[in-house]
Amino acid sequence: MDAKLETSIPARGYLGVALEWALVLVATALFTITESYQPSVTVGLGLLAVFFAERGLRGKLASLRSGMEGPVLLFIISAAAATAISYNSGAALLQFARILAAAALFFIIADSQSPVREMAASGFLLATAGLALYWPLKNDFTLAPGKLGAITDIGQWLNAHIATPPGPEIHSNVAAGVLLVGIPFGVALAYMTWRKRKVVWSILAVLLTLIILFGLVMTSSRGAWMGLAAMIIASVLVWAQLRWFPSGRQKAGFWLGIGVLGLVAALGVFSSGNLDRLVGQIPGPTGSMRSRLGLWQEGLSLLRSYIFTGSGLQTYWMVHALYAILIHTPYVAHTHNSFLQVWIEQGVLGALAVIWGSAVALGWAWRAIGRTGISLRVSVLGLAGLAALFGAAVHGLVDVVFYVERTLPVVGLLVGFAALTTRSPEAEATSLRTAQRPLWLLAGLAVILLGLGLIWRNSLTAAWYANLGALEQTRQELSRYDPNHLDNPTLDQVRQRTDLSAAQADFEKALDYQPANATALERLAMIALARGEYAPALEWTSQAWQAGERGQVTRLLYGDALAANGQPEQAALVLQGLTWAEGRLLLQGGYRYMPNKDYQRAFDAWQAALMLNPTNPQTPGLIAQARQHLNP
Repeated sequence: MDAKLETSIPARGYLGVALEWALVLVATALFTITESYQPSVTVGLGLLAVFFAERGLRGKLASLRSGMEGPVLLFIISAAAATAISYNSGAALLQFARILAAAALFFIIADSQSPVREMAASGFLLATAGLALYWPLKNDFTLAPGKLGAITDIGQWLNAHIATPPGPEIHSNVAAGVLLVGIPFGVALAYMTWRKRKVVWSILAVLLTLIILFGLVMTSSRGAWMGLAAMIIASVLVWAQLRWFPSGRQKAGFWLGIGVLGLVAALGVFSSGNLDRLVGQIPGPTGSMRSRLGLWQEGLSLLRSYIFTGSGLQTYWMVHALYAILIHTPYVAHTHNSFLQVWIEQGVLGALAVIWGSAVALGWAWRAIGRTGISLRVSVLGLAGLAALFGAAVHGLVDVVFYVERTLPVVGLLVGFAALTTRSPEAEATSLRTAQRPLWLLAGLAVILLGLGLIWRNSLTAAWYANLGALEQTRQELSRYDPNHLDNPTLDQVRQRTDLSAAQADFEKALDYQPANATALERLAMIALARGEYAPALEWTSQAWQAGERGQVTRLLYGDALAANGQPEQAALVLQGLTWAEGRLLLQGGYRYMPNKDYQRAFDAWQAALMLNPTNPQTPGLIAQARQHLNP
């Protein structure tokens, strides 16, 4: 069936195909087996360089005309820039290597011949089934029980009767993400082999798919379960549309109605206040639970600071801690939303690449639905790729399993298979026309953005300078601060000893264009507080407060500045209800003021902490200690 869909791509010898696959697979393996930059990663990059050079010489990097080549190139460019600006160079280079591996998998799958891609899909199905068996045996269900009692009981039985296999620990959500995208390929291969009357192979594909489904259930990943439910619902809707609304206008009306119903349902969830319960909570490093919505709000505050350039690849862990919640040790590895994570680390170009690529994939799906029927004139594996990509996108709304993790190259495999839906006689006949449409859309978008830029040029210019200042501060501070030895030097000492004049100058320029720019005011106050410049810190935080800023960072810094300027009662009022406020004030007294014999400020900080939580038994003792120094 798929053999009829072959395009004019010339057949090559098996040796050439095998060499290309060997280069990509070995490189991907070298990037996947390690969690830190090793010399082997350089070897893998060299292998990918040979792969891309070979394809470039044959003119195969931009000849597919799938529409995804532009977004892939833009994403790579933004990732390269994010690697260059990252303070965490080794980890950033490893992630960039994985992004290149994903791009290589996209090109090699999208350009493959039918037997090769069927072997690739079969290999992925086998690997996913292996993971479905490995993960439940590796996980200790006594220490990490499932979300349902039955899952825990089955897991504990497996732990008791089957030996734990050797190998690395894999987070349940990461395993679940891979298992989720393996299911459509199992269904597709079962269908394809059944049509070819290969009954044994079809039964084997069904069994492997059931094993993967079992593994997915055992992970207890609600995000992945949500992705699976979304794939099933989408499949039912596609079947209903093809069955009862096949024509162009009927098709458009059907999906418009579905879109309206979805929008109404989303608005209902938002207005009911149940969104927080729906997206769930995540465990923090101390075992306490954090709201995903709260984490997204903190991510948005970081997005505001790094909106143009991003903070750099693999920087979120420390950037979030130091600049979004103002603690000195890492808290969470990612923001639990893939799109937000990409924008924070790769900036606006990375975000645009994701949006552009999503639009291309939606276009593939729209045309595939139009050509699908009993004859299935679209590649079945292409439909599986689309379904898997959709499930991964839904899962990515509440987690980040295909970006900061070693599973990142899997995205390229999914996009490559999804691109196969463009390989039909109908698609080939219209490929030039459809390839030109995005250019017109991009031109129109550029005109709109230019107009908006002229209208809000002062705000955008201020945001640009604030972004440059935040990036400079991040690179200077985090290249010198080690959270594993947070007392030598302390973050305050880093800010005292480091030349941050360039960052401060950028912040001052931002305020020239927009006096209420929150990023500039907050970052200047951070530096001033660390250097003991308490009056300017109060001036900057007061300015942000009077401008209407009520974000967590502004409130924490304003509270610090008020307490440092002898206003503990006002500090307590500003900080009321903030998760980190009491602990931060207690820390300030012992970390910032007492070592410098600044006993009055220690006393005021601890007084404010006592007002926030009068039941803490340790705070009165600290206050008494400060009072003793003040009145010996």
